[in-house]
This record gives sequence, structure tokens and C-alpha cells, in this order.
Amino acid sequence: MRRSLMGVLVGLLMATAAQAQDPPVINPRFLEFESPDHNAKLADATTDVIQRYEVCWRVVGAGACLQTSDVGKPAQVGEQNGNPLIRIDTTALTRPLPATFVYEATATAIGPLGVGASVPSLPSNPFQQAAVPRTPVSLRVRSGS
Repeated sequence: MRRSLMGVLVGLLMATAAQAQDPPVINPRFLEFESPDHNAKLADATTDVIQRYEVCWRVVGAGACLQTSDVGKPAQVGEQNGNPLIRIDTTALTRPLPATFVYEATATAIGPLGVGASVPSLPSNPFQQAAVPRTPVSLRVRSGS
């Protein structure tokens, strides 16, 4: 079962696969991945093989995570390639990432037998944060004339 957990996550991060030269997804809303062991149980038939997931956000090519988000164990939203499909709404997970970089993400399945980390979302689909708009200034309320 440990070997199965280590191979738990299959690519598909941030959407369907694209070509390496495709532009980054701007301000992604969802993170999606397949998780073959999402519904699997250990030999005792009661303990989940996967108890939670973590998502790591990093600058493309950097080794360390800028942020790690514990996303718990979200419900399966469908199937893809015969595997449970997991979708996470990213808007509630992360503080804003600087807009000057291109990022990649990994998802890690965590359970009692160990951890299984996905491959990074790059080159299939990197992402970027757009700059936050500047605050309006000189706000005035006026009459209609």
C-alpha cells in the first residue's frame, strides 16, 4: 500500500494539460488533480489511505515552497482517467503571490503510511498572479449637475 501512496497523484494540476509554450494561466481559480487512492482504505477497512492534502506554491524552478496550504481532504468532484478528480478553490487558500513571477504548484497526499507528491504543474500549465489594482484616490460624491 505504501508504494501505491507514493504514486498517488497524477499530473493534472490547474486544469487540463497544455503545451509547454502556452502562456501561464492568470489568477487561477481552481487546482485540479487526479488521486487514485483518494477513496482507498487500509487493510483494517476503516482507515483512509489519504487523510489530507497539502498544496505547495513555488516560483518555477525554485526548490522551496513560497507557501504551503493544508487543504484537508476535499470531496471528489468527478472522475478523470478512471481516477477520482479533486478540485480545490484557490481563492480561499493563498495570500497574494507577487505578480512578477511565474509559478508552479504541487499537491502532496498525506496518510498514515507516508506521503506522495505530484510532479509540478509546469510545464503543462504554469500560472501567474496579476498585479492588484491601485487604490482609487480623490473620491468625491457629487450632485447630478
